[in-house]
Amino acid sequence: MKITREMVMELNNELAVKGCPFRYEYEGATEYSRIPQMEIALPNMNCVSSCIINVTRDFLEWLELWFKTKYGIELTCNNDGSILWAKNFCE
Repeated sequence: MKITREMVMELNNELAVKGCPFRYEYEGATEYSRIPQMEIALPNMNCVSSCIINVTRDFLEWLELWFKTKYGIELTCNNDGSILWAKNFCE
């Protein structure tokens, strides 16, 4: 199963309820990767052009559990946890 735009929207609603200061953006398949993924993003603010957000291991564990429980998706991520995708993605 793959991560969908609707899943990321639902996750962002959950993060808003929890008071999390960032959200995730859905990134569909690109010229570099056919795997849909999601990436950390700050709300649109004209005063910030870029930033680095380092999530905690506790947050990543919560996120992995959320996707596993809700959708049966096992996540994998890049080395800093800012980009995530389904571990066993199949089309």
